[in-house]
Amino acid sequence: TAKYHPIAVHLVVTGCYDSVIRVWNVKVKEIHGQLLQEFDGHRSFINTLCFDAEGLHMFSGDSTGLIIIWNTCVSESSQDHPVQHWSIKQEIQESDMNGVSINYLE
Repeated sequence: TAKYHPIAVHLVVTGCYDSVIRVWNVKVKEIHGQLLQEFDGHRSFINTLCFDAEGLHMFSGDSTGLIIIWNTCVSESSQDHPVQHWSIKQEIQESDMNGVSINYLE
């Protein structure tokens, strides 16, 4: 799955079967973009990603029922490392959701 950051539209975030979230700069000459950062936190396939309207938080869901809320404020003052302050804000793992695949977040 892939989503554009709602404010910094040159950033694309991907989540995949290797449980890693990757942030890409697509405003470069390389055809596949420039990998800026990788984030761990999930233990299974990442099925869905979404951002809040302001781009301050991202939500990711995986196939074990885990939802992670990420701090995703973009630092425009640091053009080389715009995602340097991204981090996990909260993990949501409800016992009744254990093992239930999260396939869509909005």
